[in-house]
Amino acid sequence: TTLDTDLKGYVSRDGGTTYTQTPLALDSSITHPTSLLLHCDGSNGGTTFTDSSFWAHTPTVAGNTHTDTAVKKLGTASAQFDGTGDYLDYASSPAFGFGTGDWTIDFWIYASASGFGTFAIPFDFRTDGNSVGSPYLFFDTGNSNIPGFTEGSGTTRCSSNVALSNETWYHIAVVKSSNVTKVYTNGVTGASGTYATEFADTVDYKTTNPLRLGHTTSGSYALNGYLDEFRI
Repeated sequence: TTLDTDLKGYVSRDGGTTYTQTPLALDSSITHPTSLLLHCDGSNGGTTFTDSSFWAHTPTVAGNTHTDTAVKKLGTASAQFDGTGDYLDYASSPAFGFGTGDWTIDFWIYASASGFGTFAIPFDFRTDGNSVGSPYLFFDTGNSNIPGFTEGSGTTRCSSNVALSNETWYHIAVVKSSNVTKVYTNGVTGASGTYATEFADTVDYKTTNPLRLGHTTSGSYALNGYLDEFRI
């Protein structure tokens, strides 16, 4: 929606007889709860990834990252990462600084036929190396691809402990609510397994963080698969 084109405002100075268009402007003081919203739609082989949130973040597209119309969950396409250096980089932003409040990161993910790749990381807020307050998620490829969450320290804090198969779409959500963080796979959390099912989370997640999708900022843990409907 474009202000003053799609959405217009009018005022009357004579009691409603005549009206004049008045400029509209976004109020930067308003809280915008969606920090990033990627539908990953577009043509096959496209390299445009539109952020439909207020922030309209534009990524640096690395490697062969592209939209793929053959494998998708919703809409016209998904984002494909080939596990050999593909990723999307977003600059540090206040939208990625969660502080001590509640937040959710959720997305759909699909592993390629050969698997996710070693400890594949779908999102990483670190700049370089472990840093508490810069969270990331990984898939434990030595343990049925279950998702593991860390607040940035490198220690796995919690998991849904749900096994993931290749070439299957799964919905993953990392949710912090009232100082408790949990990981959900297709809405399921709390299964017994390798990792704790919840994390007593009092971490201050910094005021700003950069963001990388499809790869890590430290190491070679690239994602071999597809992301769709990524939302913070």
